[in-house]
Amino acid sequence: MCLIAFAINQHKHYPLIILANRDEFFARPTKALAQWIDNSNIIGGQDLEAGGTWLAVSPSGKWAALTNFRNPAEKPKHRSRGEIIKRYLSDSSSSKLSTKQFIEELQLQHEEFNGFNLVLGDLAMNTCFFISNHPWSCSQLNDGVYTISNGPINNRWPKMENFHQGILQLLTQNPADFEKALALMTGSIEIEEDSLPNTGISRELEKSLAQPFIQPFETQKGTYGTRSSALVLYEQKTTSAPNKQSQNTESQWLFTEYQHQTKETCSLTCPISFKSER
Repeated sequence: MCLIAFAINQHKHYPLIILANRDEFFARPTKALAQWIDNSNIIGGQDLEAGGTWLAVSPSGKWAALTNFRNPAEKPKHRSRGEIIKRYLSDSSSSKLSTKQFIEELQLQHEEFNGFNLVLGDLAMNTCFFISNHPWSCSQLNDGVYTISNGPINNRWPKMENFHQGILQLLTQNPADFEKALALMTGSIEIEEDSLPNTGISRELEKSLAQPFIQPFETQKGTYGTRSSALVLYEQKTTSAPNKQSQNTESQWLFTEYQHQTKETCSLTCPISFKSER
């Protein structure tokens, strides 16, 4: 996953909106969006090579998203970063920790992973944290709109700014309109040479990776580009009870993913069951 924009408590009916493009080698085996068979607490795509994921939610109201921190000197034998989200959302003992406790545990292990940017959310606690291990940092995010890619969260790469402005526009329209969201996620922008980031790779490669949607291109390791685009919505519906004197609030995840290789769209709706502790 290389580009994520998300809005926290910026829309009346959708307290959380996530737009995400996943950039990866096309040969890397991947399972599309689904509720995992071996772990029903995880809803998202799955990296079949390392077993983790880059973007996922749970019926209990937890959610997580991950990008790699671009670094030409990555160590190939480090642990898979996608494992972190799997542990956070799964039925294992790690998932029973509070988000803060999970982050404390992760801090003790963060040097075992190559660089990452990580967002961990918990609807029940109404909390969202941004974590990076390049170097280690952790901050709780307030309500607002955020964009992350493969560098520091406070960077403003052209494609990050494009996604940021796009989600702001989506907030004024219909966030559930996947076609409009997909048009944003697959668009191209004009990029000035001097606005390209300097992440330690060649300028030619920087140009290839600068677009929000990366058209497939060949590398020594194989074809690389944007493989999928996803829209995730946390929807709240308020309905009147039969006596008309009280109201019920129903919550659900609306998760839609488009696979660019196969031209297939997969949508999944999942009720959210949690008791707010705040």
